[in-house]
Amino acid sequence: MSGTDGDLVELLRELGQRTGKTTQRGQAEVLGVSDSAWSRYLKGHIPPEATLRTMLVNAKVPANQHLRFLAARRKAEDSGRQEDVVEAPPDPPSRPPLWRWWPVAVAVLVIGAAIGFWQLTTQPRMCDRFQVTAETLSARTEQGQQTGRNFLRSETLTVRLRGSSSGNTYWYVISENGLEGWVLPSPQWWRPLC
Repeated sequence: MSGTDGDLVELLRELGQRTGKTTQRGQAEVLGVSDSAWSRYLKGHIPPEATLRTMLVNAKVPANQHLRFLAARRKAEDSGRQEDVVEAPPDPPSRPPLWRWWPVAVAVLVIGAAIGFWQLTTQPRMCDRFQVTAETLSARTEQGQQTGRNFLRSETLTVRLRGSSSGNTYWYVISENGLEGWVLPSPQWWRPLC
């Protein structure tokens, strides 16, 4: 240990005594550093300047005396000793390369497309176009009351809404002629054109 390093070590020991703690661990706690870091500093390692400033504040060293500690640190650093480097946190684990994930992405897309195709080909479609088979089919209000208007046999109706807000099972339809109304859906009165 050179003379300049010894000056810093002596000052750091003085700093430890200012904490009022007799053990190295107790001094490290008051100074805000780990026990192992404090041990290294007392053996001649140079603390980073920010760490030294924090220790001075934690030991309640008057601000007008900080310069003495910082000057000793600068001398020790200039004498060729290495500054105690604060370790950077480890890098987060990296993700696997994209080429490992593309088979999974392709499989998901293929399975999704197959399911969609299966649903389109096997699920019955909801038919929206019907032809009146009864002599007349009464147009009603949403609550089911007759309006006096009728859809005629062979007239094509397009369903606009299934079910009504009244809770009835009436469907709202419109004919090719523009007549609109609610009807009770039944194969008795009409047939799908799908």
